[in-house]
Amino acid sequence: MAATLRPGDKERLKAQLRARLVECGWRDELKAQFQTLVRANGLDRISVDELVREVTPGAQQRVPDAVKAELLKEIRALADGDAVTPAGGEGGADAGGGAGRAPRAPEKR
Repeated sequence: MAATLRPGDKERLKAQLRARLVECGWRDELKAQFQTLVRANGLDRISVDELVREVTPGAQQRVPDAVKAELLKEIRALADGDAVTPAGGEGGADAGGGAGRAPRAPEKR
């Protein structure tokens, strides 16, 4: 049976991934690679699509294994119905149930 994501789960996962990629320097590496490509080719002679095609394969391979493992752990927890609290308690006000409240887990009886 497929797990159903609660409202905000996908957005929270994306925000968590973005934050981790910034923390580990992945974003800065890509930015430098884009800048190098633009300088080498000239801004007017390379399209965004060409830049993306050039950088994407290496970008995917450069995502640290630890970041991949954290994201997989979080996805598995969501699939099992046990959301993992992100490190540092990040998740934002929109990370759960609206009206500023986190959704409550069903009570076990």
